[in-house]
Amino acid sequence: MRISHLVLATSLISFGGAAGALAAGHGWGGGARGDVLTRGITLTDAQKEQIHAIEKSAWSTSKATMKQLRGIHEQISAKLLSAGSVTEADITPLLQEEESLKATLDQARLSTELQVRNLLTPDQLAQAATLHQQLTTLHEQEHALMRSSATSSATPQ
Repeated sequence: MRISHLVLATSLISFGGAAGALAAGHGWGGGARGDVLTRGITLTDAQKEQIHAIEKSAWSTSKATMKQLRGIHEQISAKLLSAGSVTEADITPLLQEEESLKATLDQARLSTELQVRNLLTPDQLAQAATLHQQLTTLHEQEHALMRSSATSSATPQ
């Protein structure tokens, strides 16, 4: 593990940690991949109920892992803020445990996403794919505009 991991871990701790982000909805249904399947598509009431039940179950089973992850972040923080010297060797086992817990959460999130996907009809999947492609194109355009704007404002006139 590198020092950059230590900086990242410290940043995560400072801002509430990855577990807090998951709890805030950035991993279960409201996150990066979590809602790419259902965002912007029409779901039946039955599908909404099933998806809610799937996500509730996933959240319930992942709470303990997220609590462990918070504990690891607290241990890293305590070590980094303690008096005396701290080496990579002091932090590396905690980072390895953190990576293992994150992998467990990633696997659980993937399982949840697959369960949600299995509820969707082919038409809904096509609708989601089309919307996703449109959003990707818009993001690319936004980034191009921002790069263009930054370049033109950086050029002395």
